[in-house]
Amino acid sequence: MSKYHVNTDSLNLREGPGTNQPIITKLDTNTTVEKLEVSDNGFWFRVKTRKDGTDVEGWVAGEFLEADEKIGWVETIGEFEVERKPIPRVGNKPFLLMEHPMIGVLHTTEGSTIGGAFTALNNSHSAPHFIAGDNRIMQCRPMTAQGAALKTPANQFPNKFAAVQIEMVGFSKDTPWLPPESSLLPVLAIMRWAAESPIDIPLRRPSEEWLDNCSDVPKPWATANNERRKSGIWAGAKGWYMHMEVPGNDHWDCGALKWKEIFDLI
Repeated sequence: MSKYHVNTDSLNLREGPGTNQPIITKLDTNTTVEKLEVSDNGFWFRVKTRKDGTDVEGWVAGEFLEADEKIGWVETIGEFEVERKPIPRVGNKPFLLMEHPMIGVLHTTEGSTIGGAFTALNNSHSAPHFIAGDNRIMQCRPMTAQGAALKTPANQFPNKFAAVQIEMVGFSKDTPWLPPESSLLPVLAIMRWAAESPIDIPLRRPSEEWLDNCSDVPKPWATANNERRKSGIWAGAKGWYMHMEVPGNDHWDCGALKWKEIFDLI
């Protein structure tokens, strides 16, 4: 069971997972809690802690907790050895610290090799956390740092809401598709790994109304104003997004990806 600490003033500990649930007590900044359970929507943690010398249990909003265990550079994910290939920020500026958003974003490289993807992303300083393909996993940013494979427009902060950004070697399609096994298997391994503490990204899509064939979102998809980007769902619902669903961006990857089959394989 993972330990976290409260990163806000006076966090409500509630009887159930929701703001309509009665408050048991309030937890001070830096209070250590032990995570026992996560709500179905991924927003709430059932935790155990001590308050005034007494053990107490209840539910708190996960966004106000910070993991005590810090994952930086990773050596192995499942059966894969992870290759460390850092992509620096422009001017070698220090990495920006990552929050605890319980959100992942999947991209496609629009290329056929992991080496070509790394070269292109490195040249543009567009660092994901991982590149997956050719039956390999490369890590380009530590998990404590923000990735940079998403645009960050003025007064918006999509990068800080993506705890894991994966560039998957492959080509997006506008008809239902799956990536080749050489890309799919390392992506599945990353998603399975990221579902565990302390990253805790739920293995689900943000909305049941987002269909795998994308018939719910009129074309063009490669626009900053497609229906999913305008929905207001981003960063509120936890789970796995695609680049085409992140506000402030205009790419359409991964298109009509067969998410149901992907989750079934996990």
